[in-house]
This record gives sequence, C-alpha cells and structure tokens, in this order.
Amino acid sequence: MSSDEETQSKKQKFVFNCTRTGACCVKRGPIPLVMNDLVMWAKNNVVANMMPYITFFKTPQGALDLVL
Repeated sequence: MSSDEETQSKKQKFVFNCTRTGACCVKRGPIPLVMNDLVMWAKNNVVANMMPYITFFKTPQGALDLVL
C-alpha cells in the first residue's frame, strides 16, 4: 500500500459504499426502524437529530412501519 493510500484510508472514518456492490445506498428507499434503534438513539441523546427524517410507511398489507 502506498503512503497516499494509507493517508486516504486514515482520513476516512466512514465508508458509504455497499460492501457487496461498491455503490452508494442513498437511493435505497425507506429503511425500517425497530425499537432498539430508538432506544440506542435515546441513550446517545440523538433522538432529536433523527426526528425530522423518521416517517411512517404504509406497507402493501396495510400496516404502518416506522422508517428512516
């Protein structure tokens, strides 16, 4: 590994590409949430940060899911 590659890999804290396809998952669609997500966010005091992005999604079966 060259020094440029090492420097770049050290700078990147997060990688937003799919490990399977290498593509970004931004256009993935709604991400289902579970109670553990909300509990974790509450413990980390970030629920307020996530609230603008949480919505309800009506499934084909008629149920409502909490999604991000």
